[in-house]
Amino acid sequence: MYRTIPPAPEIRFAQYDSPALAANPLEDPIRRTLAVVLPPERFRTATARFPAIFLLSGYSSDGRAMAAHDPFNENVAEIATRLMLSGEMPPVILALPDGFTSYGGSQYFDSPAVGNYGASIADDAVAALDASFPTMADQRHRAVAGKSSGGYGALRLAMTRPDRFSACAAHAPDSNFDSCYRNDLAAAFRVLESFDGDKAAFVREYWRREVRPKDWFVALSVIAMSAAYTHRTDGSFDLPFCTRTGGIDPAIWKSWQAHDPVVLASSHHEALRNLRLLYLDAGNRDEFALDIGVQVLSKRLEELDVRHELQIFDGGHMSITWRYRLSLPKLASAITD
Repeated sequence: MYRTIPPAPEIRFAQYDSPALAANPLEDPIRRTLAVVLPPERFRTATARFPAIFLLSGYSSDGRAMAAHDPFNENVAEIATRLMLSGEMPPVILALPDGFTSYGGSQYFDSPAVGNYGASIADDAVAALDASFPTMADQRHRAVAGKSSGGYGALRLAMTRPDRFSACAAHAPDSNFDSCYRNDLAAAFRVLESFDGDKAAFVREYWRREVRPKDWFVALSVIAMSAAYTHRTDGSFDLPFCTRTGGIDPAIWKSWQAHDPVVLASSHHEALRNLRLLYLDAGNRDEFALDIGVQVLSKRLEELDVRHELQIFDGGHMSITWRYRLSLPKLASAITD
Protein backbone atom coordinates (compact mmCIF):
# COMPACT_ATOMS: atom_id res chain seq x y z
CA MET A 1 0.00 0.00 0.00
CA TYR A 2 1.35 3.41 -0.99
CA ARG A 3 2.43 5.35 2.08
CA THR A 4 0.63 8.47 3.27
CA ILE A 5 2.05 11.62 1.69
CA PRO A 6 3.77 13.58 4.50
CA PRO A 7 3.07 17.28 4.99
CA ALA A 8 5.32 19.35 2.76
CA PRO A 9 8.09 21.00 4.79
CA GLU A 10 9.03 24.61 4.19
CA ILE A 11 12.73 24.63 3.29
CA ARG A 12 14.97 27.57 2.55
CA PHE A 13 18.49 27.35 1.15
CA ALA A 14 20.80 30.07 2.46
CA GLN A 15 24.26 30.61 1.04
CA TYR A 16 27.00 32.11 3.17
CA ASP A 17 30.77 32.45 3.16
CA SER A 18 32.62 30.53 5.88
CA PRO A 19 35.75 32.44 6.98
CA ALA A 20 36.88 29.34 8.87
CA LEU A 21 37.43 27.59 5.54
CA ALA A 22 39.53 30.36 4.01
CA ALA A 23 42.74 28.96 2.47
CA ASN A 24 41.76 25.37 3.25
CA PRO A 25 44.44 23.06 1.79
CA LEU A 26 42.02 21.14 -0.46
CA GLU A 27 40.81 24.40 -2.05
CA ASP A 28 37.23 23.37 -1.32
CA PRO A 29 34.60 26.14 -1.56
CA ILE A 30 34.30 28.59 1.29
CA ARG A 31 30.78 29.44 0.08
CA ARG A 32 28.43 26.93 1.69
CA THR A 33 24.72 26.19 1.51
CA LEU A 34 22.64 25.85 4.66
CA ALA A 35 19.36 23.99 4.24
CA VAL A 36 16.89 25.43 6.75
CA VAL A 37 13.59 23.81 7.70
CA LEU A 38 11.15 26.37 9.09
CA PRO A 39 8.36 25.61 11.54
CA PRO A 40 4.94 25.28 9.84
CA GLU A 41 3.35 28.63 9.03
CA ARG A 42 0.76 28.36 11.81
CA PHE A 43 3.55 28.88 14.37
CA ARG A 44 5.20 31.84 12.68
CA THR A 45 4.31 35.40 13.61
CA ALA A 46 6.11 38.70 13.21
CA THR A 47 7.64 38.36 16.69
CA ALA A 48 7.99 34.59 17.13
CA ARG A 49 11.50 33.21 17.60
CA PHE A 50 12.47 29.55 17.74
CA PRO A 51 15.13 27.22 19.13
CA ALA A 52 17.41 25.62 16.54
CA ILE A 53 18.65 22.08 15.98
CA PHE A 54 21.72 21.61 13.79
CA LEU A 55 21.60 18.25 11.99
CA LEU A 56 24.94 17.02 10.65
CA SER A 57 24.98 14.65 7.68
CA GLY A 58 26.96 11.44 7.62
CA TYR A 59 30.12 10.85 5.63
CA SER A 60 29.71 11.47 1.85
CA SER A 61 26.54 13.53 2.31
CA ASP A 62 25.50 17.12 3.05
CA GLY A 63 22.53 19.08 4.34
CA ARG A 64 20.78 19.38 0.99
CA ALA A 65 20.89 15.60 0.57
CA MET A 66 19.33 15.13 4.01
CA ALA A 67 16.42 17.35 2.95
CA ALA A 68 15.90 15.60 -0.39
CA HIS A 69 12.52 13.92 -0.91
CA ASP A 70 12.47 10.12 -0.78
CA PRO A 71 9.26 8.55 -2.16
CA PHE A 72 9.75 5.50 0.09
CA ASN A 73 10.61 7.18 3.41
CA GLU A 74 10.19 10.45 5.27
CA ASN A 75 13.27 12.65 5.35
CA VAL A 76 14.21 14.65 8.44
CA ALA A 77 12.41 17.78 7.19
CA GLU A 78 9.17 15.83 6.68
CA ILE A 79 9.51 14.07 10.04
CA ALA A 80 10.01 17.33 11.90
CA THR A 81 7.18 19.11 10.08
CA ARG A 82 4.73 16.27 10.78
CA LEU A 83 5.70 16.12 14.46
CA MET A 84 5.35 19.88 14.89
CA LEU A 85 1.93 19.89 13.21
CA SER A 86 0.72 17.00 15.39
CA GLY A 87 1.88 18.67 18.58
CA GLU A 88 4.34 15.86 19.36
CA MET A 89 7.25 18.29 19.09
CA PRO A 90 7.59 21.98 19.97
CA PRO A 91 8.23 24.24 16.97
CA VAL A 92 11.92 24.58 16.11
CA ILE A 93 14.12 25.53 13.20
CA LEU A 94 16.26 22.78 11.70
CA ALA A 95 19.61 23.75 10.18
CA LEU A 96 21.29 21.24 7.88
CA PRO A 97 24.82 22.48 7.11
CA ASP A 98 27.38 21.42 4.52
CA GLY A 99 30.58 19.80 5.82
CA PHE A 100 31.51 18.05 2.56
CA THR A 101 35.13 17.99 1.37
CA SER A 102 37.17 16.58 -1.50
CA TYR A 103 37.77 13.60 0.78
CA GLY A 104 34.00 13.10 1.20
CA GLY A 105 33.74 14.56 4.69
CA SER A 106 35.46 16.42 7.50
CA GLN A 107 34.38 14.70 10.76
CA TYR A 108 33.35 18.25 11.74
CA PHE A 109 36.46 19.43 13.47
CA ASP A 110 39.45 21.61 12.73
CA SER A 111 42.31 19.98 10.83
CA PRO A 112 45.12 21.71 8.92
CA ALA A 113 44.95 18.82 6.44
CA VAL A 114 41.32 19.55 5.51
CA GLY A 115 40.12 22.84 6.96
CA ASN A 116 38.48 24.24 10.07
CA TYR A 117 35.13 22.49 9.82
CA GLY A 118 34.43 22.58 13.55
CA ALA A 119 34.60 26.35 13.51
CA SER A 120 32.79 26.43 10.17
CA ILE A 121 29.76 24.82 11.81
CA ALA A 122 29.93 26.20 15.36
CA ASP A 123 30.78 29.76 14.34
CA ASP A 124 29.99 30.44 10.69
CA ALA A 125 26.91 28.27 10.10
CA VAL A 126 25.46 29.30 13.46
CA ALA A 127 26.04 32.97 12.67
CA ALA A 128 24.51 32.59 9.20
CA LEU A 129 21.38 30.98 10.64
CA ASP A 130 20.98 33.56 13.40
CA ALA A 131 21.49 36.45 10.97
CA SER A 132 18.79 35.38 8.51
CA PHE A 133 16.19 33.38 10.44
CA PRO A 134 14.07 33.98 13.59
CA THR A 135 16.15 31.95 16.03
CA MET A 136 16.54 32.26 19.76
CA ALA A 137 20.20 33.04 19.24
CA ASP A 138 21.87 31.60 22.32
CA GLN A 139 23.49 28.36 23.43
CA ARG A 140 20.61 27.38 25.71
CA HIS A 141 18.23 27.18 22.74
CA ARG A 142 20.55 25.37 20.33
CA ALA A 143 21.16 21.62 19.87
CA VAL A 144 23.32 19.49 17.58
CA ALA A 145 22.59 16.01 16.23
CA GLY A 146 23.57 13.62 13.47
CA LYS A 147 24.02 10.05 12.30
CA SER A 148 27.25 8.09 11.74
CA SER A 149 30.03 10.64 11.02
CA GLY A 150 27.38 13.29 11.67
CA GLY A 151 26.75 11.68 15.05
CA TYR A 152 30.48 11.76 15.71
CA GLY A 153 30.55 15.43 14.77
CA ALA A 154 27.59 16.15 17.03
CA LEU A 155 29.31 14.48 19.99
CA ARG A 156 32.58 16.26 19.32
CA LEU A 157 30.95 19.68 18.99
CA ALA A 158 28.89 19.07 22.14
CA MET A 159 32.15 18.32 23.97
CA THR A 160 34.35 21.04 22.51
CA ARG A 161 31.86 23.86 21.86
CA PRO A 162 29.58 23.99 24.90
CA ASP A 163 29.39 27.72 24.24
CA ARG A 164 27.26 26.92 21.18
CA PHE A 165 25.20 23.79 21.96
CA SER A 166 23.28 22.66 25.03
CA ALA A 167 21.83 19.34 23.84
CA CYS A 168 23.03 16.50 21.62
CA ALA A 169 21.69 13.39 19.89
CA ALA A 170 24.01 10.94 18.13
CA HIS A 171 22.62 8.10 16.02
CA ALA A 172 25.16 5.30 15.43
CA PRO A 173 28.09 7.70 15.91
CA ASP A 174 31.64 6.67 15.04
CA SER A 175 32.88 5.42 18.41
CA ASN A 176 35.10 2.73 19.91
CA PHE A 177 37.45 2.95 16.95
CA ASP A 178 38.92 -0.51 17.56
CA SER A 179 35.61 -2.08 16.58
CA CYS A 180 34.22 0.37 14.02
CA TYR A 181 37.16 1.19 11.73
CA ARG A 182 39.52 -1.78 11.75
CA ASN A 183 37.72 -3.76 9.04
CA ASP A 184 38.04 -0.87 6.58
CA LEU A 185 41.81 -0.61 6.83
CA ALA A 186 42.69 -3.77 4.90
CA ALA A 187 40.31 -2.83 2.07
CA ALA A 188 41.79 0.67 1.90
CA PHE A 189 45.34 -0.74 1.85
CA ARG A 190 44.53 -3.01 -1.09
CA VAL A 191 43.15 -0.09 -3.09
CA LEU A 192 46.03 2.26 -2.30
CA GLU A 193 48.58 -0.49 -2.97
CA SER A 194 47.76 -0.17 -6.66
CA PHE A 195 48.66 3.53 -6.43
CA ASP A 196 51.96 2.75 -4.65
CA GLY A 197 50.50 4.27 -1.51
CA ASP A 198 50.11 7.68 -3.17
CA LYS A 199 47.03 9.19 -1.51
CA ALA A 200 46.92 12.26 -3.74
CA ALA A 201 47.11 10.20 -6.93
CA PHE A 202 44.24 8.02 -5.74
CA VAL A 203 42.06 11.01 -4.85
CA ARG A 204 42.69 12.62 -8.25
CA GLU A 205 41.70 9.38 -9.99
CA TYR A 206 38.67 8.98 -7.75
CA TRP A 207 37.24 12.31 -8.89
CA ARG A 208 38.29 11.76 -12.51
CA ARG A 209 36.17 8.62 -12.83
CA GLU A 210 32.40 8.52 -13.09
CA VAL A 211 32.19 4.82 -12.18
CA ARG A 212 34.38 3.61 -9.31
CA PRO A 213 35.01 0.18 -7.77
CA LYS A 214 33.13 -0.35 -4.50
CA ASP A 215 36.25 -0.51 -2.33
CA TRP A 216 37.36 2.90 -3.58
CA PHE A 217 34.68 4.50 -1.41
CA VAL A 218 36.15 2.73 1.62
CA ALA A 219 39.65 3.91 0.70
CA LEU A 220 38.46 7.50 0.34
CA SER A 221 36.75 7.33 3.73
CA VAL A 222 39.94 6.05 5.40
CA ILE A 223 41.84 8.95 3.83
CA ALA A 224 39.19 11.36 5.17
CA MET A 225 39.46 9.91 8.67
CA SER A 226 43.25 9.99 8.53
CA ALA A 227 43.24 13.64 7.46
CA ALA A 228 41.14 14.37 10.52
CA TYR A 229 42.76 12.13 13.12
CA THR A 230 46.48 12.10 12.20
CA HIS A 231 47.06 15.54 10.75
CA ARG A 232 50.22 17.54 11.24
CA THR A 233 50.46 21.31 11.53
CA ASP A 234 51.97 21.50 8.03
CA GLY A 235 48.81 19.96 6.53
CA SER A 236 50.25 16.50 5.92
CA PHE A 237 48.77 13.37 7.51
CA ASP A 238 49.47 9.67 7.95
CA LEU A 239 47.49 6.56 7.16
CA PRO A 240 47.20 4.12 10.08
CA PHE A 241 48.89 1.30 8.16
CA CYS A 242 52.13 0.67 6.29
CA THR A 243 51.46 1.31 2.61
CA ARG A 244 53.93 -1.45 1.68
CA THR A 245 52.65 -4.28 3.90
CA GLY A 246 49.24 -3.17 5.19
CA GLY A 247 50.31 -3.72 8.80
CA ILE A 248 48.79 -1.39 11.40
CA ASP A 249 51.20 1.28 12.65
CA PRO A 250 50.68 1.30 16.47
CA ALA A 251 51.81 4.90 16.93
CA ILE A 252 49.53 6.27 14.23
CA TRP A 253 46.63 4.12 15.38
CA LYS A 254 47.10 5.58 18.85
CA SER A 255 46.70 9.04 17.28
CA TRP A 256 43.38 7.91 15.78
CA GLN A 257 42.24 6.56 19.14
CA ALA A 258 42.91 9.90 20.81
CA HIS A 259 39.92 11.25 18.85
CA ASP A 260 37.58 8.41 19.81
CA PRO A 261 34.55 9.76 21.73
CA VAL A 262 35.18 7.05 24.33
CA VAL A 263 38.56 8.66 24.98
CA LEU A 264 37.49 12.28 24.47
CA ALA A 265 34.72 11.93 27.05
CA SER A 266 37.27 11.75 29.86
CA SER A 267 38.71 15.19 29.12
CA HIS A 268 35.35 16.78 28.28
CA HIS A 269 33.14 15.30 30.98
CA GLU A 270 32.17 18.68 32.41
CA ALA A 271 30.75 19.83 29.07
CA LEU A 272 28.89 16.52 28.73
CA ARG A 273 27.50 16.74 32.28
CA ASN A 274 26.14 20.21 31.55
CA LEU A 275 24.15 19.13 28.50
CA ARG A 276 20.41 19.41 28.86
CA LEU A 277 20.08 16.17 26.89
CA LEU A 278 22.49 13.54 25.59
CA TYR A 279 20.82 10.84 23.52
CA LEU A 280 22.57 7.87 21.87
CA ASP A 281 21.31 4.95 19.82
CA ALA A 282 22.33 2.33 17.25
CA GLY A 283 20.91 -0.76 15.60
CA ASN A 284 21.79 -4.16 17.03
CA ARG A 285 22.98 -5.27 13.58
CA ASP A 286 25.00 -2.18 12.68
CA GLU A 287 27.32 -3.10 9.81
CA PHE A 288 30.14 -1.01 11.30
CA ALA A 289 29.69 -2.39 14.84
CA LEU A 290 28.54 1.01 16.07
CA ASP A 291 26.09 -0.69 18.42
CA ILE A 292 29.21 -1.94 20.19
CA GLY A 293 30.64 1.56 19.96
CA VAL A 294 27.71 3.31 21.65
CA GLN A 295 27.52 0.70 24.37
CA VAL A 296 31.22 1.10 25.17
CA LEU A 297 30.72 4.88 25.12
CA SER A 298 27.67 4.60 27.37
CA LYS A 299 29.64 2.59 29.92
CA ARG A 300 32.36 5.23 29.92
CA LEU A 301 29.75 7.97 30.40
CA GLU A 302 28.31 6.08 33.35
CA GLU A 303 31.78 5.91 34.90
CA LEU A 304 32.09 9.68 34.40
CA ASP A 305 28.64 10.30 35.92
CA VAL A 306 27.30 11.80 32.68
CA ARG A 307 23.51 11.59 32.37
CA HIS A 308 22.45 10.18 29.03
CA GLU A 309 19.91 7.97 27.32
CA LEU A 310 20.93 4.92 25.29
CA GLN A 311 18.67 2.89 23.00
CA ILE A 312 19.69 -0.20 21.05
CA PHE A 313 17.04 -0.96 18.44
CA ASP A 314 16.46 -3.78 15.99
CA GLY A 315 18.17 -2.75 12.77
CA GLY A 316 21.39 -1.96 10.95
CA HIS A 317 23.25 1.20 9.94
CA MET A 318 21.44 2.09 6.74
CA SER A 319 17.97 3.62 6.30
CA ILE A 320 17.56 4.68 9.93
CA THR A 321 16.40 8.24 9.31
CA TRP A 322 13.21 7.16 11.08
CA ARG A 323 15.13 7.32 14.37
CA TYR A 324 14.87 11.10 14.20
CA ARG A 325 11.20 10.59 15.08
CA LEU A 326 12.45 9.80 18.58
CA SER A 327 15.37 12.18 18.97
CA LEU A 328 13.95 15.38 17.46
CA PRO A 329 11.08 15.73 19.96
CA LYS A 330 13.50 15.05 22.83
CA LEU A 331 15.93 17.68 21.57
CA ALA A 332 13.19 20.22 20.84
CA SER A 333 11.74 19.81 24.34
CA ALA A 334 15.21 20.10 25.93
CA ILE A 335 15.98 23.45 24.28
CA THR A 336 12.50 24.95 24.59
CA ASP A 337 11.86 26.93 27.80
